[in-house]
Amino acid sequence: SSVDSCVVANGIPKSGTYLIHKIIEWLARWKNLNIHISATHWDDVKDAKNQKINICPSALSVKKLRNGQFVAAHLPFNKRLEKVMKIVNSNRRIKHVFIYRDPRDTFVSYMNFVTYSDKYFDERGGKRDQQFLQTNFSNDDDRLAYVIDRRKKSRYFLPYAPWLNSSFCHPVKFEDLFVEINKAASGTLGPILSNLIKYLEIDPDSIDPVNLYHSVYNKGRTASKEKNKIGQYKNYFKEKHYALIDNSEFKEILQIFGYQH
Repeated sequence: SSVDSCVVANGIPKSGTYLIHKIIEWLARWKNLNIHISATHWDDVKDAKNQKINICPSALSVKKLRNGQFVAAHLPFNKRLEKVMKIVNSNRRIKHVFIYRDPRDTFVSYMNFVTYSDKYFDERGGKRDQQFLQTNFSNDDDRLAYVIDRRKKSRYFLPYAPWLNSSFCHPVKFEDLFVEINKAASGTLGPILSNLIKYLEIDPDSIDPVNLYHSVYNKGRTASKEKNKIGQYKNYFKEKHYALIDNSEFKEILQIFGYQH
């Protein structure tokens, strides 16, 4: 489009990246490139099963963006990437939105998505991963324990943490955003949504909250049908799950992102 900005919808995996992405798409100011950028590569999500991985450092991938476009991303912080984010020229002025979520809920979301979602089956390698969790474990408790053990390390979360304090980023807490999207159904546009829309240089008064709700709620590329998405780990975790994250490394992760242990 002719808008003089481009948007990167960035997030920690299973934290709501494609919720942010859907909101940006609904705002209809930028063209959706159907591209997903990661730290080491970018890929085309239109044909996920046959994705070609295009090896490219994140800073170079982001430099390919042009005004009027938007993409999804899982981009940990690095100084070179941040430097690219702040560069403004006639072709590229980046608006960077970063979403994060309680890490414990990301474990549950990942387990459910990989094990049960038809959408995950369409991902590259999805059939293999889905069959592994379905056939190697007899119940969700064991599946979840496996997921937590694999994904509880700080390397999955802390590399994203500097975005919380970057001047070239608009951080959004999933829990706050999700509450406000639900309130939008009754015609209320809350401060989190309003500030996000202002950051994207759109007048919040031009937004119909009810239309926003019906257009984005559970409509994202990787959306699940679970209604209670805040603190859902409390409904899944057993003693063995809590034991897996009862360590200083994981407590630091929670503290840095502002969650109670």
